[in-house]
Amino acid sequence: MRIRIRHETHYTFDPPAKSTVQTLRMTPRNHEGQHIIGWRMDVDADCLLRASEDSFGNIGHSFSVEGPLTELTIIAEGDVETSDNAGVVRGGVERFPIQVYLRDTDLTLAGTDLRNFATDAARGNEGTLDTLHRLMTAVHETIKVDHSAKRYELVAANEILGRKSAAAADIGHVFVASARFLGIASRIVEGYYLPLPGEEGEPGGHSWAEAFVEGLGWIGFDAAHDVCPQENHIRVAMGLDRLGAAPARAARLGGDGTNVEVRIDLTPRGVQTSQRQSQS
Repeated sequence: MRIRIRHETHYTFDPPAKSTVQTLRMTPRNHEGQHIIGWRMDVDADCLLRASEDSFGNIGHSFSVEGPLTELTIIAEGDVETSDNAGVVRGGVERFPIQVYLRDTDLTLAGTDLRNFATDAARGNEGTLDTLHRLMTAVHETIKVDHSAKRYELVAANEILGRKSAAAADIGHVFVASARFLGIASRIVEGYYLPLPGEEGEPGGHSWAEAFVEGLGWIGFDAAHDVCPQENHIRVAMGLDRLGAAPARAARLGGDGTNVEVRIDLTPRGVQTSQRQSQS
């Protein structure tokens, strides 16, 4: 499947910001099942956009702008060719040993309720892969997708489990926390999701989990939709949690009344779908 992606982030600052420094992880990489045909980053401000790779191998860009700033727009866009690898990720950049992905973070720390949940989900399993599929289904059946929730509100796994509903992008934290408690290396992936015909969900930014299975490697698990990522998932960045893989992080001086509007357009074979999100 060939998918055209346009990810536009528009900031308005009231009062104006004196300056801003931003780090972006909005550039996907090639791996087996995903080929980047073309990609560009653009900022509508007088600044130098510096490309780099972070410690996880994600492609990043950073820039700083001096104000006063009332508006700022960032655009990431390009074409990606995808194929269905049944969730298996091969040929990606791997900088760390597998054991690193057993580390807990504040967003993926498993409390008592979550540990009990993970234990129950894995009961009767027939190996690591079976455990992960059982866990994905258990998370999907326990936590409903809240389409009104803010995608960019980072919520810890324990809190999500207690709420019983969350943004689709945050549900992956419950899967990761559970898998790590069960001794399975796992991580969060940020990217894009385009529902296939007959599938539920909204097109746009999304995140899911990957877990390591000996003999197979890294495999994706999208608990929000109870599927392993297919050709309609575009993988962009990964980390120990969503904070470490977030598309954009900023530090600003002033501009306390910042409003952010995000528009993501996904266009497969000439049919356009889009998602708008705003955050004050």
